Amino acid sequence: MKYDCSSLFTEKDEYQHLIEKVIALYQQGKFQEAIPMAKKALSIAEKRFGPDHPDAAQSLNNLAELYRLQGRYDKAEPLYKRALGIREKTLGPDHPDTATSLSNLAALYHLQGRYAEQAVS
Repeated sequence: MKYDCSSLFTEKDEYQHLIEKVIALYQQGKFQEAIPMAKKALSIAEKRFGPDHPDAAQSLNNLAELYRLQGRYDKAEPLYKRALGIREKTLGPDHPDTATSLSNLAALYHLQGRYAEQAVS
């Protein structure tokens, strides 16, 4: 019997593979190359787990980080905010991942000199 190995590569495997590639490219400073993969990982997370799942929040955060590092703050901010909202709702305000999202958003505001918003967020 002959097997089609491509069917063994599940969507979850693809998601995990993309996350690993995004992280590797991030560590190499190849932010522009990582963005399409981060977008695809986000799409898979939203489809597979739902748009309000913590994995979707992680994917949003990853993409936001890539934009922030490129100075594309206008693209990063809504992604950080959405990730924070998901994490507050699903994990609660005291969870370490929620704190990470809040910290990332505050760091973005700090880079922009938006100090009043840092304190309010």
